[in-house]
Amino acid sequence: MSTTEPRRERKVVTVLFCDLVGFTSQAESLDPEDVEAILRPYHARVRAELERHGGTVEKFIGDAVMALFGAPVAHEDDPERAVRAALAIRDFAVADGLELRVGITTGEVLVSLGARPAEGEGMASGDVVNTAARLQSGAPVNGVLVDDTTYRVTRAAVEFDEPQTIEAKGKPEPIRVRRALEVRSRPGMDVAHEARAELVGREREVDVLRDALGRVRQSRTSQLLTLVGVPGIGKSRLVYELSQIVEAGPELITWRQGRCLAYGDGITLWALGEIVKAQAGIHEQDPPAEASGKVRATVEEAIADEADARWVESHLLSLVGLASESELGGNRRSEAFSAWRRFFEAMADQRPLVLVVEDLHWADESLLDFVDELVDWVTDVPLLVVGTARPELLERRPGWGGGKLNATTLALASLSDDDTALLLAGLLGTPVLVAESQAALLERAGGNPLYAEQFAELFLEQGSVEALSLPETLQGIISARLDGLPSKEKDSCETPRSSEKSSGPGRSAASRSKRPRPCTRSRGRRLYASSAEPRSREKRSPRSRTHSSATSPTDRSRVATVPRSIGRLHSGSSRWGARRITRRCSPTTGVQRSRSRKPPAWRRPTSPSTSGSRHAQRAIAPSR
Repeated sequence: MSTTEPRRERKVVTVLFCDLVGFTSQAESLDPEDVEAILRPYHARVRAELERHGGTVEKFIGDAVMALFGAPVAHEDDPERAVRAALAIRDFAVADGLELRVGITTGEVLVSLGARPAEGEGMASGDVVNTAARLQSGAPVNGVLVDDTTYRVTRAAVEFDEPQTIEAKGKPEPIRVRRALEVRSRPGMDVAHEARAELVGREREVDVLRDALGRVRQSRTSQLLTLVGVPGIGKSRLVYELSQIVEAGPELITWRQGRCLAYGDGITLWALGEIVKAQAGIHEQDPPAEASGKVRATVEEAIADEADARWVESHLLSLVGLASESELGGNRRSEAFSAWRRFFEAMADQRPLVLVVEDLHWADESLLDFVDELVDWVTDVPLLVVGTARPELLERRPGWGGGKLNATTLALASLSDDDTALLLAGLLGTPVLVAESQAALLERAGGNPLYAEQFAELFLEQGSVEALSLPETLQGIISARLDGLPSKEKDSCETPRSSEKSSGPGRSAASRSKRPRPCTRSRGRRLYASSAEPRSREKRSPRSRTHSSATSPTDRSRVATVPRSIGRLHSGSSRWGARRITRRCSPTTGVQRSRSRKPPAWRRPTSPSTSGSRHAQRAIAPSR
């Protein structure tokens, strides 16, 4: 019987070790059935909390547990998920009268993708696993210790104690650690954006936002505006710029903002619930009776009719989690949608209303349906609905916003080298940079503002571009997007280092030249930083293209193409790239028709040997 070697990958993961304090000595005086009665509910609760945050339980050893975040599938915020899970486990353990210690480390391991932890097979191996166990042993009672790498990634979301060092068995040097105290806010609450530099290269996009807001205010109509782009391309920054336009205007405008969550409980309509809570002034510490009273007062202020107010109130209570019935199905979903629309319509009737829903690519189908219907049903009131999403949304909903006269989708592309250089100058605080350093930073940033910020910060810390490593904050983004690719496309982007080592130094030069070049970290940065098709530095494509439904019958044809690379870097994309989404306006009726079509055959790669190359993504026109 032939056996296949399990597939292995090098991954940057976060390892969590958790162990009960003093339970071994306590178990000596207990009957085995009593020990099992304590551990079984504890293990079940710990597993549920870890899996709720996206972790994978590798093993339970007595009263200890080891979990991985980032394997077998990586997420962009695995270290933050691990720390949030550890603090949640600590809180419920203390409430149940238990004491524990937790250690968390982040680093590179070798992951066996086909491992079965339930059958005792190990999934990850590497020094970072041993280090996590050492941190757990050195943690204080009911303490959560993290290493420096985990701290750097999570310091914006978690409150930490002062740094300290601990002696770890088998380690030649003390390990620098910090104790995690508490999370700064719940997931989805950190919607505020911090502008670290002047906005560059987005003048046209800001004009689109300003025009959409002006159209809503002057025409008293609803409008849907969706910002689409890869991670870090500047969607949240444009939302921030729109908020500054609202603040600077003379008219009082209501601004409400919510974010869709990628994991957790009760996240189906989380963004809408947070919007309603903000409007009602509900705080996390408010008891249910007080929160319900705030919802009632908010509804009564917006809706004069008492019967309508009670009807809307009942459905808003379900939306914010204050009613027993929260499931949407059949007629209840239709009725709930109507009540929510009535509430937002009443808000917009009082003064212009801007609703911002971020990260629509993580939204549940119910939320997408509601947002899509909201601008169709709500009329004669100034309502602007702004959504931000990654290209995955267009993969799920190719016709998103299609066929609507009041919908606009704005696709964000990479910054030019000149704009990126201006951004780097603002971040570094110097208008002049050594040519070699600037070229290296431009190459690594790839026109992505977030990448430029992270590499600029790393450059300030190191003082040189030599050996400029990939920042931890970007490793998760790249790993998550690689794991989201189909297996064939993922294999074409990476070659496991383990196979390189196994081939040995004695292989011939010919075999080395034929072997696919590994997708190094610099290539990964190049691949994922760019949101536009490959192009030379001398000739740059337009920064963005807009397809808008706000057309007049005199516009015979308005066609826009989503850049190919938008669809190239997420799950389900083809080698050629995203489908074209075409909007055509009828010359007689002015009504738009939407259709999605694949590119013609001559625009697709013709040879499998070149389809994975960087230049194969570029469309090649036929000879004439």
